[in-house]
Order: sequence, then C-alpha cells, then structure tokens
Amino acid sequence: MAAGAFGPDHNAADLCRGEAPGRTYPAEVTAFKSVGWAGEHLAAAMLAYCG
Repeated sequence: MAAGAFGPDHNAADLCRGEAPGRTYPAEVTAFKSVGWAGEHLAAAMLAYCG
C-alpha cells in the first residue's frame, strides 16, 4: 500500500462477486499471501462463491 500498488478499498470479495475487473492483461501480476490453513481458505472461498 505504501508504494501505491493497492489500497484499503481493494477487496477480494469484490473480485469473487464480479464487481471488480481483476486482471485485464497477462502482464498484470496477482499476489496471494496465505497465512492460514488451506481448509479455512477453501471454506471462505465456498462461502464467498456460494453465499
């Protein structure tokens, strides 16, 4: 955030709901920092996708 690459308003849930465009060309980089157990990530993704 300090470098201006993203701000506090960037939210992965918006991307999952189709409210944010995500990557628009192949050279854009997607960064993911996993800090938990994979089962928690799967459960969160299912909740975000399925409601």
